[in-house]
Amino acid sequence: MTSSTTVRDSGAAPTAVPRLARLPVGIVAGVVAVVHLVMGALGRGYWFDEALMLAIGRHHLDWGSADQPPVAPALAGLADVLAPGVNGVLRIVPSLATAARSSSPR
Repeated sequence: MTSSTTVRDSGAAPTAVPRLARLPVGIVAGVVAVVHLVMGALGRGYWFDEALMLAIGRHHLDWGSADQPPVAPALAGLADVLAPGVNGVLRIVPSLATAARSSSPR
């Protein structure tokens, strides 16, 4: 007697979220986004990485930055141009990216 076993490839592309799970996953992603945005708006001062991204975005934006690709500092610089010194605006993109990642399939 022979038995067969199916092995899933761990490098396979993720599949879409099943229909049954879309609502709960969407709710969790929405809650994550709201909590991050509220806490980001209430926070005082900058985290070290935020200050670094602002400094690079304001004064040292370059394609060849040694420790950062240019997108994060460019977004920080843009947020600073739109609303100088407002932490909540600086933290919108990372908050939405976190919520989008929590809703994507793994």
